[in-house]
Formats: sequence, C-alpha cells, structure tokens
Amino acid sequence: MLQLFTERQRSPRVRRPGLATITAVVLVLALFSAAWSAEPADAAGASPASGSQPAMRTLASGLNTPGSIVQGPRGNRYVAVHGAILMLTPDGNTVEIARGLPSPLVLSHAPDNSLYAASPTTGAVYRFAPNGAWSVVARNLDMPAGIAVDRDGNCTISLAGSGEVVTLMRCDREE
Repeated sequence: MLQLFTERQRSPRVRRPGLATITAVVLVLALFSAAWSAEPADAAGASPASGSQPAMRTLASGLNTPGSIVQGPRGNRYVAVHGAILMLTPDGNTVEIARGLPSPLVLSHAPDNSLYAASPTTGAVYRFAPNGAWSVVARNLDMPAGIAVDRDGNCTISLAGSGEVVTLMRCDREE
C-alpha cells in the first residue's frame, strides 16, 4: 500500500511566529485579497459594471445542437454539429467539412493541421487531413470522451466507459 504521509520528526526546539510576523502576513493577505477581488479593467482602464458579462459576438446561428469546438489554423474554428463538422471562418462563413458522422463528437486540432473527431457512441476516432481526406484511426474504444494530439502524432484519449486515459501512438497514420 502506498503511504502518502509520513510522520514528522519532532524538533527539540519549536519557534513560534511573533506578533510582527503575524501582522505582516495578515497585511499581505489583505492586499492580495483586495487585488484578487478587484474587477479587471478593460483596455481603456475602465472596470466593467458589477455583474456585467464580457462582450459576446455570434459566430454562427441556427445550428443543430452544436457541441465540441476547437480552434484551428488561420483563425478558423471547428464545431461538431449533430452528425457533421463545420468550419467557422473569421469572416463569418460556415463551411461543412464532413457529414453523416455519429453524434456526439469530441474534436481536437492537431499540430499538423489535421482534425480529429472521437465518437463516444461508436468508440471510433476519425482523422480529417488538411487535404480533405479522412480515415478511421481507432475503433472499439470504450466511450472516448476527450482527445488531444501531440506534435508527434500521438493521440491521448480519455475513455469514459473504462475510466482510463490512454495514448495511441502515431494515430496520424491510417488504421
């Protein structure tokens, strides 16, 4: 069994903080607390009104149950939308990347600019290359719920069904 805590050795001489040390600690904590709780200033130096939210801009509307979204190259965003993947461009266009996929999907953008989609319902992981080609890179996974791809093409996937996190080596290659 792994022991997390060990018994401390007793020192023959214990030094207790004095009143000046306690006062200094309280003062520092009070200053940090005040700075931490202060509302952030915007670029012009003004604080937002209490209870207000940051400005919001709609990138796309009327989508059928949008889900997972990732940032891609050149300011594009990719969103999983009920059996499809859409690319939202910075200039406001919506481009369908793929359709006929299982839903829901969990997305990840890879350093090589490919896009990965994991399906919790089918247990498959799909790769969409920048040239538009796609492939299945893994099957029979136990409810993949999250995916990340490193610069070497390895996929780290959280499996909700088994409670595991696994790495698929070189998932940038076709199965």
